[in-house]
This record gives sequence, C-alpha cells and structure tokens, in this order.
Amino acid sequence: MIGTYDSEQIFRCLAFGAGNMWVPIHQTNLIRKDKQENYFIVGFNDTEINCIICKGETFPQTLPRPILTSLGLKVPLMKLDTQAAQYEEEFDLILFFSFFDFISFLVLNKSFFF
Repeated sequence: MIGTYDSEQIFRCLAFGAGNMWVPIHQTNLIRKDKQENYFIVGFNDTEINCIICKGETFPQTLPRPILTSLGLKVPLMKLDTQAAQYEEEFDLILFFSFFDFISFLVLNKSFFF
C-alpha cells in the first residue's frame, strides 16, 4: 500500500482499482491535544497508523529515543456522532482494504483478466 501525509494533516492511501484515487483514511488534526502537537508517520496497515508524536516540532528528535504510538484508522466523514456513521466508517475501511487485498492477490499471482 502507498500512503501520503500532507501539511493539512490528512493521511491518504492510493486506491489502485478505484481509478487510482487518493482516499482519506485519517485526519490527525481532529485528535491533537494542542496546536504544538505534530505526528510523524512511520508506517501503517489495515487497522492502524504507527507514528511518533512530536511536541512543538515537525520531525522527531533522536535523543531521547522516540516512542512509537499507534492510532486507529478513522475515515473523515461528515458526522461521526451517530451509530449509522460509525457503521459506515467500518464498512468503508473493510471495503477499501478488501479491494486492495484482492488487487494485490491478482498482481502476485499474475492473474490479470483485464
């Protein structure tokens, strides 16, 4: 999977089979505790984003050794306060990563039908 993290603090993944669109997966500025907190993304998988929380800086310091933090994926939707929106978020994540697994399977097995 390919992911990007921009200056607006939105993490996006490339959806290969859906017209090669960048799909927003997480928006870290919604979970910041203060304006000085930044997130340095190290890696991600289908359930979480691994990052280092930087206080007042863009990049983590090397000393003391930075602590790796896991963030759950939260698709930025309009309303998350309803139960239906939470179900929609779970469904979108499952659909996105299931489709990515299907395309990866086809590529690895060289089973192209298009």
